[in-house]
Amino acid sequence: MNRKLQIFLLRFNSSEPGASRPASFLAPLHCTPAGRQEVMSHRWTELRTVATSVSNFPAFDGNPVDSPEKTFHDPTRRATFKLCSGNGRGLVRKAVLFRWKELFETLRFLTECWFGFAEKLLCGVLSDRSWFQSGPTSGTKTGPSEQPERCLQPGRLTSEHQHIAATMALSADPNYQKLEQWYRTNANSLKMRAMFDSDPERFGKFSTTLKTDDGDILLDYSKNLINQDVMTMLLALAKSRGVEEAREKMFTGEKINFTENRAVLHVALRNRSNTPILVDGKDVMPEVNRVLDKMKAFCQKVRSGEWKGFSGKSITDVVNIGIGGSDLGPLMVTEALKPYSAGGPNVWFVSNIDGTHMAKTLKQLDPETTLFIIASKTFTTQETITNAESARDWFLQTAGDKSAVAKHFVALSTNAAKVKDFGIDPANMFEFWDWVGGRYSLWSAIGLSIALHVGTSLGRGGVQILVWFKI
Repeated sequence: MNRKLQIFLLRFNSSEPGASRPASFLAPLHCTPAGRQEVMSHRWTELRTVATSVSNFPAFDGNPVDSPEKTFHDPTRRATFKLCSGNGRGLVRKAVLFRWKELFETLRFLTECWFGFAEKLLCGVLSDRSWFQSGPTSGTKTGPSEQPERCLQPGRLTSEHQHIAATMALSADPNYQKLEQWYRTNANSLKMRAMFDSDPERFGKFSTTLKTDDGDILLDYSKNLINQDVMTMLLALAKSRGVEEAREKMFTGEKINFTENRAVLHVALRNRSNTPILVDGKDVMPEVNRVLDKMKAFCQKVRSGEWKGFSGKSITDVVNIGIGGSDLGPLMVTEALKPYSAGGPNVWFVSNIDGTHMAKTLKQLDPETTLFIIASKTFTTQETITNAESARDWFLQTAGDKSAVAKHFVALSTNAAKVKDFGIDPANMFEFWDWVGGRYSLWSAIGLSIALHVGTSLGRGGVQILVWFKI
């Protein structure tokens, strides 16, 4: 049997790996107050062993089992394996099926059953970065007694890790539970018309207006099924989840995307004050401004008609080829803001690898007046490049000369070599960065189709929202 599994099953009451547990502890331990209290009463070393073992051994031959008895024949292990069991699908049986990379999910799952214990466990795990990054080894720090300044009492995680823990223990948060209970009891009584009829001031209470140089921005949330009690509980939940702390960390370039160990800096793309934003000690703003200025200049040329195709005609249509965040965000925004295009080129989006999508789009276009945007950071995304090659073949049937590709294709990428091989002038390559999440990437070069269609004024609205959010 896997040694880590042996430790998980047998080691709660001894600091020696593999030591047997008292017979009195071998009875099934259910998710009851008594069960949780028993778990919480064990020494920190043993609690740490639970997280160590749960998060480090692979699933049984890669396949979950419906019944522990089918895999474990030793009655001692079988009984222990049923810890916190319920209908044969116990906490331990589920937890052990996760691999090391699912540490966060495992801890979240533990928290749902053993809230007080797991929160304390989270503090220890998250405060020992070397343990967290590389896995457990002999001699690693074992608990709050060795790091009293970092590990607080259950219910009070350090602010440094509060936003991380928040993502793992939402359902165990008392504020969330209070909100959930309120919903179960009162949700059916929330009637929109009745709430407006009974409170003439409702709109004023649940909306705000941002005054900007470009006009007012109304944020109206009065048409949601909320009242003052719900708002109070939501704000309390946001505070307990560390939203304000995470916000500050985001603006300063800390790597709050802990699953990928990356900063989350779409805010830098709307940072018109040019306040330095550091990632690994380097200010990203000079590079951000360079790309945004390049985009603005390019869009002005296309929208004004200065940019000409191979036959000397101006661009009337733009086709964005990409998938995921390179497609959905720009598609949504251009569709929503179509009335504000103000003479910009028409925009089309192709993401489906099915050739029908591309063929149907191209049938409506003129190669002499069409510009293609190929959105792929690595320029190796199979679906995107396949569609891009189809578009290039269609274009060359009319243009003939491969050098004409440079006038009708631009790239959103960081792979200059691949872009050049495709036939695109690297000068017409617009970079973006891994600290821009796909769902926010429309503020980066990925939003080139938006800027071509409606202009660059959208960014000014983004700046105002950014300022409002920050304060």
